[in-house]
Amino acid sequence: MGTEAQPVASTSKGKESADVLMAGNLSKYSTEVPKATQTQIIAPKASELLDAFKTNIGEFSGNAKKDKQSCANWITKIMSWRHGALIRVFEQLVTVAVQDLLRGDAKDTFKGKMFEMLDSLVSALQITFPLVIYQQQLMDLIRSGEAFKGITRYNFGYVTKQYIDDFQELPVGLTMLADAIQKMFLVEWKIINRRTATITVEELTAAVVRLNEMFLVDPV
Repeated sequence: MGTEAQPVASTSKGKESADVLMAGNLSKYSTEVPKATQTQIIAPKASELLDAFKTNIGEFSGNAKKDKQSCANWITKIMSWRHGALIRVFEQLVTVAVQDLLRGDAKDTFKGKMFEMLDSLVSALQITFPLVIYQQQLMDLIRSGEAFKGITRYNFGYVTKQYIDDFQELPVGLTMLADAIQKMFLVEWKIINRRTATITVEELTAAVVRLNEMFLVDPV
């Protein structure tokens, strides 16, 4: 009878051995590329989306002269992004981004307050900065001429369209805005040939679009 071979301990000394494949291992011994987690893939995209959102929405201070739009108008833009480009972004990230855009009185009002849900922050903003108060402030600014200070031919259409949006349920505000524009641009308004009394949102919007087209044409 032959004797059974006994197991012999061996070492890798003097021999080359293949590395063991270890999926996901970040060590030098792994020959597979680690797979990024879902969080790692989404995070950069979410960050880019939030940056674009903040740039597009702009800041809100609660000051009618600075903002040139109501809180209601600002919130409409926020929710449009939330239900569109930001629909898959974690809600608390969106809420924090909105709070980061608060300035002046708005920032002071909500300083130290935490909102886990975007709807809670939006509701608080609407209560604190109601549309009716902004409309009164905007009419005062139009009367004094302050509403159009700092506006150039390049942002005239954008800013005026925001004013129209905030007056869409207030005919007296639309008429006042139309009168102010007519006085500033008498010649151009005659070309457009629009009435100012009982002017509608659609008519005033069309007039502003036409004026904006005129302003963007450089003189020869």
